[in-house]
Amino acid sequence: MGEKALVVLTGKSRERLRNEGGTCDWALRPAMVRNFKHVICTRHANPPYDPGPGARPEPHGAAFLVAKIADVQFTYRQNDRDRFLVTFETIADVIVPDFWDGSRNPVRYMDVSEVKTRGIDFAALEFKPFVPAEAARPDGNEADVIPLTILAAKRGLAANFGVPIEAIDITIRG
Repeated sequence: MGEKALVVLTGKSRERLRNEGGTCDWALRPAMVRNFKHVICTRHANPPYDPGPGARPEPHGAAFLVAKIADVQFTYRQNDRDRFLVTFETIADVIVPDFWDGSRNPVRYMDVSEVKTRGIDFAALEFKPFVPAEAARPDGNEADVIPLTILAAKRGLAANFGVPIEAIDITIRG
């Protein structure tokens, strides 16, 4: 078995990935993924959920971001499956059309040799430090607050308090 990379099919924008500190909500094998060096985000142009605000200019199935993996963190449990956040150490923007192979599962463990055959050479990429949105705003200025969906807020609160997402209720009064 050769070296592998994590490949995910996501409807989330680059901005949303930055806001969440990486790519999240994945049902995956954390012990295995912690041994991978890279994650490749590919575009899901018509996700079956609300991916939140932000531009998604890439065509469906195109690889649009490659990151060096910093960590894999448990976020919540849903439908009897643990979900995880894959945090980024560094990132490189790419556009590789038709990178996704059409698999119905949005998570793939791909051999690095196949990654290269499909058009991504990790050694040739220019990685830059990844700065999550919360680290970019140390002053906590409310003018810099980015809109958040109810689902994203529930996920974040569930992860912060170590409870299932179903235990979080949010009430908005206008």
